[in-house]
Amino acid sequence: MAAAPSGIGNAQAAGQVGPKKRSRAKAPKVRTGCLTCKIRRVKCDEGKPACKRCVRFGIACDGYLQTKQEISTIEWKRNVQRIIEPKQSALAVLCRSPSTSQFTDDGEFYYFQLFSSQTAPQLSSCTQWTESQLWSQIVLQASETEPCIRHAVIAIGALDFKDWSSWVRRQDMTNPRRQVAYREYHRAILSLKQGIVENRIDLRTRVLVTLLFACFECFDGNNDEAVSQIVAGTEMVGEYLRVKATEERSHATYACPRLEESIYMTFAVAEVQAMAYGARKSNEWHVERMNNSRAAMKPLPTQFSTLQEAAQSLALIILGSCHWWLTRKNSLFSPSGGNFVTLVEGPPLPSESPISQLSVFMTEYEQWNVAFKAVWRRAKTPQGKGLFKRTALVRLFWLSGYLWFASGVSNSQVSRRFTRELEEVIHLSTTLMELPGESVIDTSFCFDTRVVLPLTTVGFAYRHRACRRRVIEIFSKMSRREGLWDTILTRKVIAWVAQLEEVGLTDEDYVPDDAVLRVTSMDSDTSTRSTLVRGVQRVRGTKSRTILRETVIYWDRTT
Repeated sequence: MAAAPSGIGNAQAAGQVGPKKRSRAKAPKVRTGCLTCKIRRVKCDEGKPACKRCVRFGIACDGYLQTKQEISTIEWKRNVQRIIEPKQSALAVLCRSPSTSQFTDDGEFYYFQLFSSQTAPQLSSCTQWTESQLWSQIVLQASETEPCIRHAVIAIGALDFKDWSSWVRRQDMTNPRRQVAYREYHRAILSLKQGIVENRIDLRTRVLVTLLFACFECFDGNNDEAVSQIVAGTEMVGEYLRVKATEERSHATYACPRLEESIYMTFAVAEVQAMAYGARKSNEWHVERMNNSRAAMKPLPTQFSTLQEAAQSLALIILGSCHWWLTRKNSLFSPSGGNFVTLVEGPPLPSESPISQLSVFMTEYEQWNVAFKAVWRRAKTPQGKGLFKRTALVRLFWLSGYLWFASGVSNSQVSRRFTRELEEVIHLSTTLMELPGESVIDTSFCFDTRVVLPLTTVGFAYRHRACRRRVIEIFSKMSRREGLWDTILTRKVIAWVAQLEEVGLTDEDYVPDDAVLRVTSMDSDTSTRSTLVRGVQRVRGTKSRTILRETVIYWDRTT
């Protein structure tokens, strides 16, 4: 006799037959199993924290969804279109999700829904702090008709944003989520290539899929590949702006779809991260990107009326100053040379630097701060409590950009007047991390600039010993990655620099100039999960003698 289907009562399983109709209510199918068993389509005993089947076979159990987020097997098999309901209730109904016929198995559909309900709200950019609908609407709508975007969405949905450090350290290729993520990412690349060959992928689609690729590479720790994707995306955005300008001058109908402002601003923030990581091209390229950011800027008001206005203006100021500084670095080091100080070290500019341009950017940073004060004051009142988190993130973004740029404008003596700003970065970061309810670090990965880059600026660009020790302490207590920057590698580099710089020091607040070690390169090897860090340190008591320093740091080691 054939085995009874799962979910049928014991009496029926034993072979009893009769005219009585089977009742699913008495013995319903188990639809609350662990994610691993669901994907493998096997029965789960629902043991916690890990089911016995996963333990017996020696595989990682991916745990369970909350009841309100479960997707039943019956719903997976209905060939109907569904409404995507984003986690952000303030947004209107967005679009119709692809029907299940567009998915090859239940796992693909499951991770697509996981992206829609959980991952999309976690992915954010500078404009997301002000309710951008990029990830929860624009990307999902594009996935309706573009297979390359849909596969990339599924790949990112399979990533575990809440446990990024374990994903990086274990490298377990038997993990079902990892297998889905890499398989779908590969399919997205193949689909994009095929679409380009067939000439059916428009510019807007290429921009969106590049953004998704950059996000995936950031999560996986492939910074060089992520930077390449971001740079390619910014070039496509520039191409779009040139096409648009040409069409406007000729009064022609637009040949390409509208590129939403949220896409442009998301790339602006991602581009800041890429420049901070050390992405460097020709002077002409940086000048063009700087001019594009300057052209997109509106005159700074005396007072910002909205947080969105302040955030977008700030992103363009920081982006313009980054590109301008890199044109100056190209005059100091050849583009192909390895002797290149990363941006977080601050811009040590030569004496012949154009003071007028330096003053322009410094003035803009300071004018922005003045215009932001009214928004910042409102956010700190009981009435503005709901806006405090997003407003504080924008404030942190300004502090990191301003402190970085000021570290190169000022000499070592003048830069010491920024101690109050250094302490504010630490205070704001810890406040945000300790907020009750939904914190800015509920997950261990995000594509956004939140607390890691501002704290990294404090630890790298300034040599205030107490603040630097505080940054090392904060990073030692969390394993987190934000875009291209993570606490594991950054903490180890800052600690290495501090150890060499503070030899023989007693009660000095700042490291003396003749003891400073400047990091000149950080070359990562994804195969060994390591980074070779090189730097140059002055010989204490001399004016020109230096020592070459280097160390290898492994990402997957806690020490």
